Amino acid sequence: MALNDLPPPPPDASDSSSNAFAVLGIEPTFDLDARRLRSVWMRRAAAVHPDSAGAAHESAAVNESYRCLLDPRSRAIALLALLGAPTVDQRAVPEGFLIEMMELRELADGVRQDPVGAESLRQRARDASAEALERIRGLFAQVADAGWTEECAREVWMQLNVLRAFERMLEQLDREGLGA
Repeated sequence: MALNDLPPPPPDASDSSSNAFAVLGIEPTFDLDARRLRSVWMRRAAAVHPDSAGAAHESAAVNESYRCLLDPRSRAIALLALLGAPTVDQRAVPEGFLIEMMELRELADGVRQDPVGAESLRQRARDASAEALERIRGLFAQVADAGWTEECAREVWMQLNVLRAFERMLEQLDREGLGA
């Protein structure tokens, strides 16, 4: 069944308050098409809107679930919890990553008057973010095939931390008006 064809979940969907996938009535997976997700959200939001016999708390839950699943990082975190990933150090980063980030931050400080250098740095951050997302996607596919291991859960968290670090770098570059 296609994502667009899914009916809204019943009002008593189990644990729907903490399961964004159940709130929207979609299969838990990392790979979600943003357009289909939006379509499901809009139908579900219309069904629970307070103006159409819904309740404010249901409407809020649907909107929060959409925001959660739209963002790949928060979607991955929701999946880790939902799929029962082993508990691991959630602050882990790949070896040498902190040094790499310090060097990139120094580069950011040095490109304030260099639009080409700033754009190159932004592209590097975008590429690293895309690479981390692809690794996360692959790890969730691996879990679907073979189940969770501590090593796999740890690698997902490491890649989520890499992704967040590069998101923050891009946010900083945006705030400072570098390489937009």
